[in-house]
Parts: sequence; structure tokens; C-alpha cells
Amino acid sequence: MEPREHSGMCLTICSRRGFLARLGWASGALLLPDTAFADSAGVTTEDCLFCLGSFNSADTGTLHLVAQRMGRWERLGSAAAERPMALAAHPFRPVIYVANGVTMYRHEPRGTVEAFHVDRKNGRLELLARRPLSLSATEPRSLAVSPDGQNLLVAAFGGGAYNVLPLDASGAPCAPSTILKQVGRGSHTAEQAVAHPAAVLFHPREGWAMGADFGADRLDFLSSQKAGFSVKHRSHCEPGSGLSTVTLDREGRLAVAIQQLRPALMSFRTMSCGTFAALGSAPLDSVPTAIEFHPEQSVVYCATRGNSRHSLIEVWRVESTGGLEKLAVIPIPAAEIRAIYCGRNSLVLASERGLMTVALHAATAAPQRVELAIPIPEVSSLVAVSGN
Repeated sequence: MEPREHSGMCLTICSRRGFLARLGWASGALLLPDTAFADSAGVTTEDCLFCLGSFNSADTGTLHLVAQRMGRWERLGSAAAERPMALAAHPFRPVIYVANGVTMYRHEPRGTVEAFHVDRKNGRLELLARRPLSLSATEPRSLAVSPDGQNLLVAAFGGGAYNVLPLDASGAPCAPSTILKQVGRGSHTAEQAVAHPAAVLFHPREGWAMGADFGADRLDFLSSQKAGFSVKHRSHCEPGSGLSTVTLDREGRLAVAIQQLRPALMSFRTMSCGTFAALGSAPLDSVPTAIEFHPEQSVVYCATRGNSRHSLIEVWRVESTGGLEKLAVIPIPAAEIRAIYCGRNSLVLASERGLMTVALHAATAAPQRVELAIPIPEVSSLVAVSGN
């Protein structure tokens, strides 16, 4: 395992002392360097299995299976996968799905998705299937599996469409059963000339899904009926905002989206009928690249670009009213964070340097020490592996 890397900087405290005290984030502890703070916290980490996706000019794409066991990280196996822009896991089978961010497949303008079986015993990834998306559904950037494990929802950024692919008994995707071509545009001429679905996710217990459209500045509510999936409701956002991704809290009641073109966070409440109500927003000082809710607390971690050497993890408290309050900022020694997984006691980050981790205080979820766990060039995506 690589030696730990510390920023040599203190956490930046951004909220009122009274607010932090209410959370149990003692201001005196937070003003210590992160090394001292981390060593005093007694943080433990849970054992996990992850899949990472990477690609660069010298590598068309590779999946890496890695494990954290007793606090130590190790590589298990790898497999080829073309431009793995995003990964998703089946909720109860050892299968992962890859969004291949390509514009052509077998001489046709299509993106593709792949499914891999995870052999936990031998640490191998075995290709189940590669399935093309609908014609002109190119450059998929996000995908999600329904809670019942029956459907794979894909956001095709380049083709301006959502595709729904049924999953068979083994977890392999079938041909798209629903094709939802999107129309619309934003006020940014160069970036938003057409609709660009950029992110999708399912409600953790209900059958509906949410999509973030970068090109049309909106959130789309997709529901499943007997006739298939359809867009039932849209929530329009600030013109020219460029929504790039969205995350839900553990109950599926609050959502937070990030804007890239006009850097900001936006909070929404999900209603009983599956619609959204905008609650609040907070500007960001730099472009956000990833966001994730803590699994047990009303806290989100947002990655933003810093400079050529560092990015930032900003910690935001989400009030029950939807208000957003910044709690802290910690520098990360990587130029860009592309994806975040949040466990109870740690963050796992996909960066251009590899897999990085940030320890979290067990009681307060405050970020502490930063570690380069496994160096892999240009990691673009990650997912925790589910199933048996």
C-alpha cells in the first residue's frame, strides 16, 4: 500500500461555531492539522470490494477489481472495457455495469453498455454481455439499476436520450425496451445547443427514477407503468446552469444536484407522487465534479476543482428545510475527483492519480486524513460491488 499523503493544510471552517457545536464538530479539533485530528479520532474502516474504471491515451479502457480488507487495499483482477465513463452495481447479484462512452459501435452511431460477473472467490471479472444502445444514443455518461434488479437505465449524453434495458435472470442486459429521446436546450450556446442527459439514479425503494439534463437545465422524473418508462414530470432550473449529476439521501426524500456552468448546489424535496420541489441553492467558488450523500447523516460531500495540483472536498449540511450550509473544506492532492463513494467512516474517491480515501470521524462524519490507496492512472469511475 502506498504511504499516506497529507495535505499539510488545516481544514477550512466555513460555518458558524454554534452550528458546528450542535453537530458535535468541536471547533478546536477542526482547527488542528488534519494529521493530528485524524490520529485522535480512532476511525475504523469497513471491508469493501470495489470496481474502478480507467482510460487514457495509452489505454482504451480497463476495469480494476480492488478490495479493502482489515484496512489494507489490494488489487485483485482486471478486465478490458472500452471508455468506462460510469459504473453501476446490481442490487443483489455480483454483476456490475459499464457505460462505454463511445460514439460508434460496429459502424453505427451508438453507445454501448457492458455487464461483468464478479467472481469474488478468485478476484476475476468475467464479461457477460456487451449491448448497444438505441441508434444515435451515444456517449453514455451514467447508468443505474432499478431496486428490483429488472431494468438498467442509461443516460446517453451525446444522443440526448434515456434508454431502458431489461435485465435477464443472470443480470445481463437485453435490447432497449424504452427509448426516451429528449428535446430542449439551454442558454449557453456552445454547451447547451441540445438536450444532454448526464446522470440518472433510482429512488432507493420506489420504482421511479431521476435524470439530470445538462443541456436543458432540468431534472426529469421517470416513472414505470405497464407500458414502460416515461417522463412524467420535469423541474426546470436556472437557465445556463448545466446540471451534471444528482444524489439522494438515504430515505430518498432530499436530493442535491450540482451545476457545472454556473457552479452551485441545488436542493430539492421529492414528493409522494415522485415530483420535485426546489428548496434552495448555494453558490460554489469553482466547478463541481462529483457529489454524494453520507449514508446516515444529512451531509453531502462535493468535489470541486482547485488548481493543477489540488482539488477540494466541500462538506455541506442539508437541513430538513432544504437549506445548505458549508461546514468544512479539505484539500485533496489530485487535480480532479471524478466520482465519490461514501461509507459510514470513509470516502472513496476516483481521481486521475488513482483510488484515494478520506477518513471520516465516526460520530460527526467530519473529513480527516487523505490517503492515496492504489495508484492507477486516470480513474474515471467507481462502484461498490453488491451481491453474493
